[in-house]
Amino acid sequence: MHADGTCAIRYDDGDDEPVVYPQFVRRMTAEEAAEAEAEKEVRERERREEARRKQARVRVRVRARRRVRVRVRVRVRVEEARRKQAEA
Repeated sequence: MHADGTCAIRYDDGDDEPVVYPQFVRRMTAEEAAEAEAEKEVRERERREEARRKQARVRVRVRARRRVRVRVRVRVRVEEARRKQAEA
């Protein structure tokens, strides 16, 4: 609470309001607090799952690139071997 009677509010989703007049602030009931906590947990779980999905996509891309590079190297070596045999 500020000296002028206003409040600073930080919401569960990370948003905040530096100046809120007291007539707009009320105490939450136990049910509302429990519901807000459950919603916060759901949002956090969804955030973690999205982070895992992004991480999995990166792994797949990296693995796919490695496979392509290996295949290209093998093809080049096979072609070089064939050229050497043809020249001999």
